[in-house]
Amino acid sequence: DRNRRMFERMLPLVQRGNAFIAVGAGHLVGEDGLLRLIERRGFRVRAVY
Repeated sequence: DRNRRMFERMLPLVQRGNAFIAVGAGHLVGEDGLLRLIERRGFRVRAVY
């Protein structure tokens, strides 16, 4: 699954501290979306405007 592969590649960046990661909107939504995958690992996700 593409979102899970993307998540595994971005995980080291996120674990280092503050990270800004840009992806297409389609990768963010749903139970297997990146936002949900990141939250499941205990990270806080917030929107930046």
